[in-house]
Amino acid sequence: MISLLIHATAKNSGKTLLALGMGLKFRADGYTWGYLKPVGWIPEQNHDEIADRDAIFMKKALDLKEPLEEICPVVMTQDMIQSSYEGQGQDVAKKILDTFRSVHQNKDILIVEGAGSLFEGLSSAREELNWRWPWMRRSSSSIFIGMGLPRSILSWMSRSWQGIGS
Repeated sequence: MISLLIHATAKNSGKTLLALGMGLKFRADGYTWGYLKPVGWIPEQNHDEIADRDAIFMKKALDLKEPLEEICPVVMTQDMIQSSYEGQGQDVAKKILDTFRSVHQNKDILIVEGAGSLFEGLSSAREELNWRWPWMRRSSSSIFIGMGLPRSILSWMSRSWQGIGS
């Protein structure tokens, strides 16, 4: 099994679009593959559950069979943030690793969509979160390396390029 990590140097740089294109290509080529977004930061109501917006989109666009909780196991809702401040947070790193181990089984390729930037989890704006959530003390890149993801693709698009063609 090959795991491909799509990471970025900045937020909103096209990671989901790249994952979508890769997923469509892998499906057309007959590979068994999956998609995983370990942490979602845009919670959205989907029927009777809260899920990450990108995970909902990818499930529909690529007709993924896995449940949303396996596509994006951690969705940063206001309740989750509040419970962590109260010392009742869940073991997020374990949940991510357990989901990764489960989702990649019986797949030729697993596309893993990384965080908004290479250093997400280390920024000074998240200092308090780092204290409350030990798994965020390391950059998201180091967490993915800990998953054993051997290959990565960087998705980067300068903001000046985003207006071209519109």
